[in-house]
Amino acid sequence: MLGPLAGLREHDERTGTAYLQTLAAWLDHPGEPGMDARALHVHPNTVRYRMQRMAELVELALADPEVRLALQLQLRALGMPSPG
Repeated sequence: MLGPLAGLREHDERTGTAYLQTLAAWLDHPGEPGMDARALHVHPNTVRYRMQRMAELVELALADPEVRLALQLQLRALGMPSPG
């Protein structure tokens, strides 16, 4: 696994966080934490917090559409279903 997903996956496995699931939801509904939260069954502030923490842990260039596409493809290849 390449890029930021390796670091996020390791963090999820080590600490029990759900950053990969959160990122998958965010990629399906960028800029819509309410929809992400419904898909993940959490509060929208939880989504915001997780996205902020992920950006502190790894470099996420989510403003770049090619990066977003690459992340979505990698998540699906890992078997991460679309949460929404």
